[in-house]
Amino acid sequence: EKGIIELLEAIFFLKKDIKNIELLIVGSVSDKFMDHIKDLKIWEHINQNVKFLGFIKFGLPLIDVFKNSDFMVLPTYSEGFPHVIWESAVVSLPVIVSDVGGIKGLVNDKEVKFISPYSSLDIVNAVKFLINNEDERLMRTKNLKEKFINYSLEKSSLLMYEEINKKIK
Repeated sequence: EKGIIELLEAIFFLKKDIKNIELLIVGSVSDKFMDHIKDLKIWEHINQNVKFLGFIKFGLPLIDVFKNSDFMVLPTYSEGFPHVIWESAVVSLPVIVSDVGGIKGLVNDKEVKFISPYSSLDIVNAVKFLINNEDERLMRTKNLKEKFINYSLEKSSLLMYEEINKKIK
């Protein structure tokens, strides 16, 4: 559901141009799905470039993963609004995400790079685009971080409080 197969395929293609590429996968992966991954024809070519980190709860360890990454890629097939986008915004990490579910209701293409679900080619193209277009990459991360700050839980709570007070008065 999260597009891990497409990510692995993208790493296979990107590895030809980016020699030291590394994919860090955060989240639980079942033994059955891991067996499926190991059966992929490309696995022997990319297994040294892929690390499964397992579930990491929100906090400094997760933020450290983000800080030491170049991109956050979520090629999910369906989604409400994933918290990982806001978590990436905290450290100004460029976001590549599928255009599905409620994602476009909160972010736009001036803040993230959208891809189609089920498309490893879209992932490859998005990564290359952001690598080769520093101004675009910096603009998107700046815009996403500003949105995160403007719509933080604290700020949203304050806005709600102010609106309620206006109605009461």
